[in-house]
Amino acid sequence: MKEDKIQIEIMEDGQVKIVTDEIGAANHRSAEDLLKFLESQLGGEVKKQKRPQSYQKQKQKQTA
Repeated sequence: MKEDKIQIEIMEDGQVKIVTDEIGAANHRSAEDLLKFLESQLGGEVKKQKRPQSYQKQKQKQTA
């Protein structure tokens, strides 16, 4: 079974970058809850950006 991953990076300017490309359907809801919690705790402006599906499929092929 593939392991789910959430990437969290604190940038030099203090912004927090979170990437959830590697979350499976079983843990999708838990990841959403975590993101909402982090939003409420970190404050500031939240920018969400959907990543292209083709990128995700390419990455999956590379790790297979």
